[in-house]
Amino acid sequence: MKKIKRICYIMLTGMLLYACTDVKKQEKEQLAGVLNIHDEVMGKTEKAIANKMRLDTLAMKMPEQAPQIKQLTHQLEVADEAMENWMHQFTIEYDGKSHQQIMDYLASQKQKVIKVDTLVSRAVSQSEKYLSIHQK
Repeated sequence: MKKIKRICYIMLTGMLLYACTDVKKQEKEQLAGVLNIHDEVMGKTEKAIANKMRLDTLAMKMPEQAPQIKQLTHQLEVADEAMENWMHQFTIEYDGKSHQQIMDYLASQKQKVIKVDTLVSRAVSQSEKYLSIHQK
């Protein structure tokens, strides 16, 4: 009987350790998904900053285009600010949070950074289209 209890205890301990490892793996995978999108957006924000500088230069050369350039510049600034705001509120400190709370938080953060990605992508695309037509 003692032997059976001991075997059951060992099996239960093993299952608990495996479950904890699996939970941590899920959290790490979810975090990696968020960070991968973040990294992609960061590359695009670098392009946004470069395009803003090109637009500023173009505005000096083509003052008649100032209103349109100003609108594109504003879109780039809003997109860059959205990324900065997201990064400031994002945290990977989960002390006291359950696995489900962590997974829910990371899922919501993924959706937020996807929205930022869309905003940045749209601003960069529009500015590049304008620059390709007007910059020589």
